[in-house]
Amino acid sequence: MLWMTVAYYMIALMAGSIALNNIYVAIRTDCRITKWMVSCMMVLIVFKYIGVMLFGMGGQWYVLEKWKRTLLFSAMGITTSLFFTIHYLYGKKRTAAHQLVLRLIPLLLFYCLFIVTAKVSIVPSAFLGYEIRLEYYWKLGLGFVQGIVLLFLVYYTYKAARTNRDEEARLRLIFLTFPLVLFLLDGAAQIINIPFLQPLSISEVVSLLATGYGLSYKN
Repeated sequence: MLWMTVAYYMIALMAGSIALNNIYVAIRTDCRITKWMVSCMMVLIVFKYIGVMLFGMGGQWYVLEKWKRTLLFSAMGITTSLFFTIHYLYGKKRTAAHQLVLRLIPLLLFYCLFIVTAKVSIVPSAFLGYEIRLEYYWKLGLGFVQGIVLLFLVYYTYKAARTNRDEEARLRLIFLTFPLVLFLLDGAAQIINIPFLQPLSISEVVSLLATGYGLSYKN
């Protein structure tokens, strides 16, 4: 599966580069709390890339070995990036911030449930990502909740794209929607045996989401 390895590293490199560029731009141009929080979350995602690459090369990383709930990095980055992206593109003039927070609470609850209560075993997979092994009933429940929450977010992203007359903003929202659709497919693959979706791991999807967020960030 050499092509999967090459593709993964290319995606991680592109997403990591965009994330680091956004951090640099945020620090250079504006130091508001919003951009600083986004920057911190993107740093966590970059740390996740480093950990995955060390595992892929046979190395050891103390944090990943001792504390295997590293999906927390992704959860924080995903929820924060989604909130500030949608708020930046859509909510700043049309929707109050507290309403956007309420819309994203289900996603936060889902990841809290996943990290705190699920019987999760995260191990390096053949595709240099993480394979998440759950009991069947956990797969069913988590996949269902994941699907509902992400359909909810895709709907609001689509609604934002339709109501926003700025063509550039619409394009950024389209780039943001693709990774969300991949998340939906990933949730479906956890419940139904879909052969062509099995190689899709959480790490690849997180990389794509970071890329989508980077493309949506107005530099």
